[in-house]
Amino acid sequence: MPAGLSIVLFALKGVALWHLCVGWDDKQAWILLVDSDMGLANPNARILIIDDEEASAQALLRILEQAGYGSCTAITDSSHAAKQILDLNPDLVLLDLLMEPISGLKVLNEINDMMSPRTRPLVLVLTADTSLQAKHDALASGASDFLSKPLDSVEVLLRIENLLTSRKLNQQIQLYSEGLERLVDKRTLELQQQTANLAKTLTELRATQQQVIQQERMRALGTMACGIAMRKWWSAYANSTGRVLPANIARQWI
Repeated sequence: MPAGLSIVLFALKGVALWHLCVGWDDKQAWILLVDSDMGLANPNARILIIDDEEASAQALLRILEQAGYGSCTAITDSSHAAKQILDLNPDLVLLDLLMEPISGLKVLNEINDMMSPRTRPLVLVLTADTSLQAKHDALASGASDFLSKPLDSVEVLLRIENLLTSRKLNQQIQLYSEGLERLVDKRTLELQQQTANLAKTLTELRATQQQVIQQERMRALGTMACGIAMRKWWSAYANSTGRVLPANIARQWI
């Protein structure tokens, strides 16, 4: 593409994106412009916001929707948090730590009790409690990451995208691993079947070999018995007639 045309298209694109960013601060608009070529890596991710403050929950919801996430839900009643997580099966939970009647830590513990580490969603804890103890408690309870309030919307979006991308990669690795395990199981089963077939063939060969040996023994015994009978017959015949057994026949019988 000619350089002049590229510049014009870039300028037009910048104008369009600037109008899209009305209401955002300069830092947010800059991030959107920089990332606009690639877009969100996980726009279809299911995100659940749990915050007992309506204003905070709705503000987060607007940030996510404006960024391009199309499957976001916000709830303010933490007593229903565990049920909502089971019903929605989100990829990511944005969880406030200091809530009533059930705290964020208790919600984390309920998630741990209800779901295995393999199936439970990522949890990004958001709280005004910036103490080390709060961070340690949240991370020890299974939180994936921790952000302090007041929130920086750009940092929130970057953390969310990083977590979702990491989750997607882990899921792909898990699928690959499961596929590899199935392939190994299939090949192992085929090998076991081939081994069983080989063992069966060897058993049949041994049985055939025994039959052939037995037949050869019976044939040898039959030949020997026939020779003995013929010698006895000729001996008796020779004694009665005085005839001598021919040399070529004698070599066969004796």
